Amino acid sequence: MLYPYIEFPNELIVTHSEIKKDNSVWINFEQPCKNGFREARIALPQYKWLFNEGFSDKKIKEFE
Repeated sequence: MLYPYIEFPNELIVTHSEIKKDNSVWINFEQPCKNGFREARIALPQYKWLFNEGFSDKKIKEFE
């Protein structure tokens, strides 16, 4: 389950998971686009990107 964290004026929504058994937390980034949604997810504190669908490499670096 993902919990709301913040919504930015550009419609970027950031949500987070509960603490997982390995003590990680998933941070999810979602933004509407003309074809649906862009979405990316990172596991913290490992800084391991789990997936990225639609965000540029530059934007992913900004999220980091």
